[in-house]
Amino acid sequence: MNANKSLWLHDYNIKSFEPLTSNMEADIVVIGAGLCGLLTAYMLKDTGQKIVIIDAGKIASGTSANNTAKITAQHGIMYKELFDKDESAARLYKKVCTDAIENYKKIITENNILCDYRECDALVYSIDEEYAKKIVDEYEIATQLGFDAYLTDTIEPNINVVNALGYKKQATFHPVKFMNEIVRLLEISGVKIYENTTAIDIEDDIVETEDGWEIRASHIVMATHFPFFKIKGLYSLKMQQERSYIVALSGINKKIENMYIDAYEYGYSFKQHGEYLLVCGQDHKTGEDEGEDRFKELEEYAKYLYPESQIACRWAAQDCMTLDNMPYIGKYSTLMPNCYVATGFKKWGITLSMVAANTIKDMIINRVNEESNLFSPSRFKIGSTKKLVEFATDSGVAFVKGHNNVFGISSELKLAKGDGVVMQHNNIKLAIYRGEDDKLTCVSAVCSHLGCVVKFNKSEKTWDCPCHGSRYDINGNVIEGPALEPLKKLF
Repeated sequence: MNANKSLWLHDYNIKSFEPLTSNMEADIVVIGAGLCGLLTAYMLKDTGQKIVIIDAGKIASGTSANNTAKITAQHGIMYKELFDKDESAARLYKKVCTDAIENYKKIITENNILCDYRECDALVYSIDEEYAKKIVDEYEIATQLGFDAYLTDTIEPNINVVNALGYKKQATFHPVKFMNEIVRLLEISGVKIYENTTAIDIEDDIVETEDGWEIRASHIVMATHFPFFKIKGLYSLKMQQERSYIVALSGINKKIENMYIDAYEYGYSFKQHGEYLLVCGQDHKTGEDEGEDRFKELEEYAKYLYPESQIACRWAAQDCMTLDNMPYIGKYSTLMPNCYVATGFKKWGITLSMVAANTIKDMIINRVNEESNLFSPSRFKIGSTKKLVEFATDSGVAFVKGHNNVFGISSELKLAKGDGVVMQHNNIKLAIYRGEDDKLTCVSAVCSHLGCVVKFNKSEKTWDCPCHGSRYDINGNVIEGPALEPLKKLF
């Protein structure tokens, strides 16, 4: 087993597809072949419309294959806050998420998909009195909303807790095994799929690709994790990205049956998959890890709880966080009426991908649905919320700090093997990495998205942008957007 590869990707068995090599027309084009894009196409495949899916890389190999695979309506402690603001919104959110759980079960059952699906409880726990009170409050609202919920003061992981809130009839599965079959079913239904086909612009009803090809479509769905436009829709102001780290432990003495997450947003979560216990944590805003080795700290914590275990593999995930903890699903912007977007899944992408697929399907076929207003990407106006100002300020501060807090390069660069640093020479920002072979690699430190200065991610040996979350490998190649262009190679 590859120690630095997602547990799910070890079972990647999806056939390869050729890139687009000509102009074409379709009724619907889906940009992004992760779980959300695939499910959206799946929900639309029987409507009689010609559907095309394109992806900049390989199908189902991005964020959709780097998660903890929880199919659940338990999204931390969020229902009390939402209920207090708008009871109908809380009820609707609960409804669409529980419907999504049932949708997964139906698709898996009807198509006999072998993806390790099993039902279990999802619990949110507290290790201190402050969050214990919040859990009790959340329980009261959960029962009012109709959840089959309960309180307990013990959990399966080796942690002492004050209390925990459990939700029954949730589920888990193997996301890549599931997507393997969804791709097969899409191909059978006539959906056209193209890999290594990067969309770079949308003008009216035309998607333009990096290689110069065009796809004309009546409906365009952007399911690219973070929208790639720099300005249109202002998503760079409405979202931030966060990293989370996961280790899979083997050899633990006692397996757990249910799924667990700390009520504290920067706590730890636990879930069993077969012989492996997944431990997730060490979350931080992308580009702001201050040189810490997150994997090392997570592994030390996991081994403290389970000293008998071994680290089988480890990986990280990136998630888009929105202003109000609601996803952005619907019309991309008022200026692009035929373009739809699904993003901002706030670490609950398995469930919300299904929610998005159902919502966008209804919008395309002109079926009325209640959630289109709740999730509308246009629900905010510039300056209308404190959180929007906070997100914009964070990006602005990161931009200024990045350009001002850069030291000049010295004649003798003291940089350890496997480490990186941002320095300046002749007013040029340099991102310098020393490899294990002692060789130096240097790329521009200026993010190709909107010009912020990247930082070195010690845990993953990458260059990460603290403004909007773009990530690059040591050679400057884009790993995750919204950036489309690589960092300029200097030496």
